[in-house]
Amino acid sequence: MLLVFVALMLAIYRDKLKGKLNPTFAINLPKFLVIAAILLNESVMLSWRLDREHALEVVDKSYYFQWSPYSAVPDQAVDEQQ
Repeated sequence: MLLVFVALMLAIYRDKLKGKLNPTFAINLPKFLVIAAILLNESVMLSWRLDREHALEVVDKSYYFQWSPYSAVPDQAVDEQQ
């Protein structure tokens, strides 16, 4: 999120940066920072999802492989113990 705020500030003060940096670099830097922030956030979310799947797989309750409607694995009966 910090990268997006930095990109926003660079976009706002783009005209001042053009005098100090290469104008093309000053124009494209906020765009690259937003792309980097999106990729970083997606990689963190994927890491969390894989960690969750691994933790659920240990107890045979994996969401993706067992409970997902798009899974090729047939539905399994759930034993309710009272």
